[in-house]
Amino acid sequence: GGRSDPAIALADLARRTPARLLVLGWGIEGAWFCIQGGVPQHCPATPPEQVVDTLGAGDVLNAGVIDGLLRGISIGEVVARAVRLAGIKCGRVGLGGLVQAAREQGFR
Repeated sequence: GGRSDPAIALADLARRTPARLLVLGWGIEGAWFCIQGGVPQHCPATPPEQVVDTLGAGDVLNAGVIDGLLRGISIGEVVARAVRLAGIKCGRVGLGGLVQAAREQGFR
């Protein structure tokens, strides 16, 4: 079912929402996304050298998507940036200093 197959989960979500963009975080596998009615696409995770705290990573992924959309970046790049930011977060405890840590790793 949808709990083990992100494409099925996205198709199920698409039937239940009018949202134009669907993004589904999939933990260590990264994220899946599609435009409403489109084909699901995968963006692999960019994990840190050591995962120390995953709490809040989904929220960071969502914030990264919103930020990228507001910047007018292409959908594929939006999701790639958001996944990368979530990976940076997983290498840190908590959310404090995340923006600075991301900048130090070249995130703009």
